[in-house]
Amino acid sequence: MLKLYANAVFYKPKATQKSEHNAQTSVPILPSTNITKTVTVSAEHCQKYNRLCEWQPKIASLIHPNYIQTLSMPLQLSLMVEQPFPFKPIGVVHIANEIEVNQLPEQASTLRLLCYFGKVYFHKRGWLFEVITHAFDTSNASNTPAVVATSYYLARAKHGADTEHLAACEPQLPAWISNDINENQTKTAVGKKTLKFDSNIGRKYAKISGDYNPIHLFASTAKFFGFNKAIAHGMYSKARAASYTLSSIETSTNILSKPFVLRCSFVHAIFLPANTQLNVFNVKQNSEAGQGVNFSLVSIHKGEQKQHLSGSIHTI
Repeated sequence: MLKLYANAVFYKPKATQKSEHNAQTSVPILPSTNITKTVTVSAEHCQKYNRLCEWQPKIASLIHPNYIQTLSMPLQLSLMVEQPFPFKPIGVVHIANEIEVNQLPEQASTLRLLCYFGKVYFHKRGWLFEVITHAFDTSNASNTPAVVATSYYLARAKHGADTEHLAACEPQLPAWISNDINENQTKTAVGKKTLKFDSNIGRKYAKISGDYNPIHLFASTAKFFGFNKAIAHGMYSKARAASYTLSSIETSTNILSKPFVLRCSFVHAIFLPANTQLNVFNVKQNSEAGQGVNFSLVSIHKGEQKQHLSGSIHTI
């Protein structure tokens, strides 16, 4: 991974290509290449991840839903350091993540990972693009992936005079990203938990996940990228939130035994060290979503509540 990060630092994209389906716009084209890799889950590594993310499911042998994202990080970065990827990998911002689970693999599973680029979306601050990972359990003869993880990354860019026209272009952002993910929830939290993020948690998570992005390691390295302090990994904060949510709610066993979706939008960075509060809300019964809950991670800053992430877990 360190070599991949070095490649990412020095990667320079070629001139942005024109969209093949609309020559009058400057929508970037993502490469159609993909990467596959077969991995056997290390029980020891998985348990270290579980301890760090406080994952204690009622079915102890199941991996954390986020764990596939950790396994796929080298594949994702490998895609972003090969021409003709149109953006600089260092500087892209992970703003949302969706993990669709058909069946959670167990800790000793052998998985075939398939990683590729998805759609490109207009965003007021640049371009949002998908990196999709399919995880197939090799012990299952089905062609249906056990887990499909989609990361939404923002590559900053200025749109100039084309902004209004580009904003109307297809595809449009998924509604759960562009709208308030918690708009269908009850007003009163049904669960609360204080989540502490120590000053060295970025280094601890990097050692487990392989994500050594400098913004997460030290204040000194984060300053090179415009941050006064190191910030927590978004996928780590999501993993902590999902761990508590799935272990605390009464419906967790039912959710884990069925296909479900875990979604999360990253709102504001968590500057280290930090104390945050996780709030869990029931979904209103008239919601289109299946059985499940919403969650929100917040902190108090200068007397005002600041939201760090907003997410949902529901059956499909």
